[in-house]
Amino acid sequence: MTYSWGAIFFLTGLAVYALFGSPTPDHYGWPEYVVGLLLLLAVRFPDLKRDGILLGCAAGGFFIPALIGAVHGAVFTDIVRDMVPFLFLFLVAVYRPHIEELGIRFVWFVAGMGFVFSVRALVPVWSELIQDNVRMWGAPPDLLYLANSPEVLFAALWLMGAGFASLFYDIRILRGLVLVVLSLIPLLSMVMMMQRAGAGAYAASLLILLFGLLVYSPKRFAVAILCLAGVVVAVSPLVLPVVDALVWKTHLVGFNSRVQEWGKVLDLVSQDWVHALFGYGWGARFENPAVGGISVLYTHSLPSSLLLKTGWLGTGIVITGLGMSLARALPDIFGNRRLFWALVFPFLIAAGIYASYKSLGFGLILLIFFAYRHQKLERDAPPVA
Repeated sequence: MTYSWGAIFFLTGLAVYALFGSPTPDHYGWPEYVVGLLLLLAVRFPDLKRDGILLGCAAGGFFIPALIGAVHGAVFTDIVRDMVPFLFLFLVAVYRPHIEELGIRFVWFVAGMGFVFSVRALVPVWSELIQDNVRMWGAPPDLLYLANSPEVLFAALWLMGAGFASLFYDIRILRGLVLVVLSLIPLLSMVMMMQRAGAGAYAASLLILLFGLLVYSPKRFAVAILCLAGVVVAVSPLVLPVVDALVWKTHLVGFNSRVQEWGKVLDLVSQDWVHALFGYGWGARFENPAVGGISVLYTHSLPSSLLLKTGWLGTGIVITGLGMSLARALPDIFGNRRLFWALVFPFLIAAGIYASYKSLGFGLILLIFFAYRHQKLERDAPPVA
């Protein structure tokens, strides 16, 4: 099958990003410039009738906070670092034709990106992982945010769902086993980074798949439970240290001061009506209690970040525009339950409790949500609840 030049530029840019880029680089280097150039070459003129609301939100949210940030004296590079990820929220307006051309293959491509990220995150700790029986926790040097990328969780959930469907619905044993085993690589990378939310999402998705199988075929459900029990017993020497480490982290840090972070943002925007309406603009820094009071550009949720940078007015406009698009897309996406659950968990986690909403990967999750509306997706998902 041949693709348009725009689709080729788009996929090549994403491939360079997966192989050499970082979700939130400290400094822009050659991967970022190459990816940016390829993505710009892939841009297509938006459909004003179909995406007019999103484009209006993007324009208002792009320019007004930039002006406010400049008035507040924000550093130019900080303004750019805020504006670029904001634009990632609206990728559908300029890349929809490519997604319509690629179809379900794009979903597998994004899962492949997440798999590559997970492998890159594990490589620096592989020797310790083998030698120390999964007791070396923490982020590998300079690769802290790879496993935090939404594509990694998406890859884990999509591969696990595809493998589950192959095993217990299509009865394609070899394909199913390969996919399930591959899904453990992204899961392992998240666990090594002590990501409780990602591990919990994987477990929750497995329970959802099991419930759907119970409704579909109680006999196959019984087989699945027996298989799962056997796997748990076999890998329990590895799983128990993981559980202990995650419990220990929860006891140590709780919810990582997310509530205090929200309180700080609300205090800042409540100082006067100007900041309440318009925020502090792109490039605004604040002493974030969630990172020990260090002055940073970000919060750990999209709504609180929008509130700090764009105020209640900008937050309401952007959230309303994105929410309307999501609401229109959900009924169609829900037709493919496996895709739905693989998208929902990365979206909620990235937008709600991690700062990974500032990555290109979060934009790709939204792009799949928005662009697959009314698309004839591969209807191979298990009938989960």
